[in-house]
Amino acid sequence: MSGLVQIHLCCNNPENGMFDGLCRGITLADSEALTLESPFLDRHLKCEIGRNYFRLGKSRTWGHHGHQQWVGNWCWDSLAVIPSCAADVLNFAISKNYQVMVVSGALIDKTANGELITAADLWRAIQ
Repeated sequence: MSGLVQIHLCCNNPENGMFDGLCRGITLADSEALTLESPFLDRHLKCEIGRNYFRLGKSRTWGHHGHQQWVGNWCWDSLAVIPSCAADVLNFAISKNYQVMVVSGALIDKTANGELITAADLWRAIQ
C-alpha cells in the first residue's frame, strides 16, 4: 500500500527480544529523521499491538496497515501507518516527555520550537 510510512517502536525486552508491552523509543523509520526515547529508566508508555491497531499509553489507539517484528534488532517492531497517524504518534510521545535523540532535515526547527509535527513535515523529512 503506497502512501504509508514506517514507524519503529522499541517495545521488546532487550534481554530476550520478546514483546514486553513497554515502549522505550519511537523512530521514524523511512529516513531515521526523528528518534524519540523515554527519559525514564523505569517508566515507559505501555504498548499494545493488535492485528490492525496499536495502543500507546492508557487511551491512545491508532490503526496500522502492517506489523513486522524484530526490525533492525530484536528490540524494535515496525508498523506501517498513514503519515497523519505517524505525526500524531510522535506528537503524543513528545507530549508524554519522550525526548528527541536524533533529528534531521525538515524536523529540526519544528522540534526545537516545540511545534506540532504534521504529515506534510514527515513527507518532507523522508524525501
